[in-house]
Amino acid sequence: MCWNGDNRPIVSKKDIPVFKIGLQKKSSKKIYSYFQFMEYELGMTYKSNINIIDYDRWFRPDFISILEGLHSYSMDVDVVKYGGLYIKTVIKRNGNDKLLERYSINKIDEYNLVIMDCIVPKGATYYINEDGEVVSNLIKFVKINQKY
Repeated sequence: MCWNGDNRPIVSKKDIPVFKIGLQKKSSKKIYSYFQFMEYELGMTYKSNINIIDYDRWFRPDFISILEGLHSYSMDVDVVKYGGLYIKTVIKRNGNDKLLERYSINKIDEYNLVIMDCIVPKGATYYINEDGEVVSNLIKFVKINQKY
């Protein structure tokens, strides 16, 4: 997952609720992030570097891309099931839904798709773009919100 947005890091003054899309192994109940397949354990806090790429500095000096970091969505983003095979993340823009990402419910037979409630802890550094996509250096996995 690649993040694009303004070059404005924020240090959180309080815990910030966010969510991730994950995969839960049916046989062992282990949970992994959807794209990077990083294992997550309930109640644990995870740390990562934030790797910024500013390849477009000449044209947009305040615009950056982030490839490495703990990716999540703000609570302004909605999860919508459609077609029986997918969920999608969308955010309202001028009264319309803007598609952010589409996730296959049946990505791998031995996994369930799950919504992971998390927090960006107080004191963490994070970036948030206009689409409600968040990248932080810390994230805590709080609970499984929903299974598909």
